[in-house]
Amino acid sequence: MLDAEIPIKAVPAAAPPACNRTKAKHQITPRGGALGPRAALAALTSALSNIMLRYVISMRLNEAAASGLGYQPFAAIPGLDDVDAGELATRMAAGGLARDELGGLIIPGLSFKVPDFAELTYRETQRNSWHLDDHPAVHVEVDDEGGPRISHEHQLHMLKQGILLSRLVLVLAAGLPDRPPLCCITSANDTNGVFRFHQLRPGETWLQGDLDLYAQEMLIVVESRPTGQGGGTSQPA
Repeated sequence: MLDAEIPIKAVPAAAPPACNRTKAKHQITPRGGALGPRAALAALTSALSNIMLRYVISMRLNEAAASGLGYQPFAAIPGLDDVDAGELATRMAAGGLARDELGGLIIPGLSFKVPDFAELTYRETQRNSWHLDDHPAVHVEVDDEGGPRISHEHQLHMLKQGILLSRLVLVLAAGLPDRPPLCCITSANDTNGVFRFHQLRPGETWLQGDLDLYAQEMLIVVESRPTGQGGGTSQPA
């Protein structure tokens, strides 16, 4: 089961029109008169658009539904097919996923060495964390004070790289005997971009519950749970 979460900046949303149900089939009566089926659908679609501006929307499908619908995760994101995650993706695919001496997920030969943190989730986010701004397709300028600056366009490019890496890591995890539930996190701002991942565990979290608290960066969180597994969550209950 795939859980893809994309934060959308919260904005004030107009209240949907007050509606009263009538006895007529497929008809909604708002203030000012009746709406036909098409107009009612348009009004509800507009209300949904307002809701999507205020919430992080999550859609989950089990394998049977995804197969029946021919659903391809991330297929609706424009320009994704034109992005190459480069050497990082190649080395991830070659290394595969394994467990370290403490039971944390790593990519052999690629994950970083870190101290033995007590919480495996935190340890994994430190071991499995890579800068996307190192990719040659991402242009990093230098400002007047000598600091890095990345354009909005190239920040979006890093987000797409992170989606490709998320997809790759989920495939690698599905090949492990225990099929661990995963959380892949991509962040991008005007100075850098980072991709990291960790296993989902009950009672452990790396992110804040409200993704809009990270106002200075764009975030994409992709979670994968095998069918029949709860696997915890990256956000507090």
